[in-house]
Amino acid sequence: NNHHGILITHVPKTIFNDLPLPDNCYTFGFSTAREIGCKIVTDLSADAKSMNRWYIVTTIGAHSGHLTLGIGTASAATICLIPEEFEHRKVTKAQQSMQEKKRAKIQN
Repeated sequence: NNHHGILITHVPKTIFNDLPLPDNCYTFGFSTAREIGCKIVTDLSADAKSMNRWYIVTTIGAHSGHLTLGIGTASAATICLIPEEFEHRKVTKAQQSMQEKKRAKIQN
């Protein structure tokens, strides 16, 4: 656009990778988020191996399964759980079961 002789270009940045771009063309927000997430998971993996521990890492955002998968595969994570792959009620039932067990432990 040209407003008063000034050229303006809008470059959208999103980690959701939800822009209608050609295949294999990611938004630069997604690439940056994946790169930083991969570095974090790789560092935690080294710590987990040396300390004989497990770590749980979450990615946040609306429908962030693609980011989870991108980070998990790039960092060779042991397990990746993609929320969009589960039916909502199954996850909810599992959460309710865990909460009930916690309540039972507290009451005893």
